[in-house]
Amino acid sequence: GVSFLIDCGPLLLTGALLKLFKKLHRKDGSRITTRIKKVSGDRDAFVNELRAVLAIPIPNNQRDDTVRIRTGGTIEIKGNRVREIKEWLAGLGF
Repeated sequence: GVSFLIDCGPLLLTGALLKLFKKLHRKDGSRITTRIKKVSGDRDAFVNELRAVLAIPIPNNQRDDTVRIRTGGTIEIKGNRVREIKEWLAGLGF
């Protein structure tokens, strides 16, 4: 399949530079994920807070989860959630 990364700009979090991306999978853009790269520290706590902000519940089945921690400190969320994440981080003073 074809995928594209759209750089939505760097974000500063706890002194570290984060990269926020919207990734389009397939030519028609029918599958979109949002990726936050270079997350360090307590990733589980970061994901839990992110879930609360985006109103994403913890699913009963891990395979149905819309938030994933990838290798290399990347957090992946299904859908285009760039605006919401930027607003949340801006509200935290970043």
